[in-house]
Amino acid sequence: MSSGFGLRGGQSRCFGEFQRYMECYTSAKTQSPAACTGKVDDYFECLHHRKERLRVQLIKQELLNHKNSSKDDGSLKSVVDMKSSLPEVLGLVQ
Repeated sequence: MSSGFGLRGGQSRCFGEFQRYMECYTSAKTQSPAACTGKVDDYFECLHHRKERLRVQLIKQELLNHKNSSKDDGSLKSVVDMKSSLPEVLGLVQ
């Protein structure tokens, strides 16, 4: 929330990003609002996690493609066999 208060009291998780955006937007050095586009993108990413979700979907799709292409041929040790690095184990993909 841009008010700075989270749902359970205290600061919200994105309040720091909001402050950086407002600092840029209200600065005397800023010639136009377009100069703060990066700060706005960071703030909205913090709120909605769209880029993060897209990245996870791409990882999941690549994993599925890799699993389908290597049908237990046993010739190469695949990335899928390394349990510690799987997105499922890390909680990235359900």
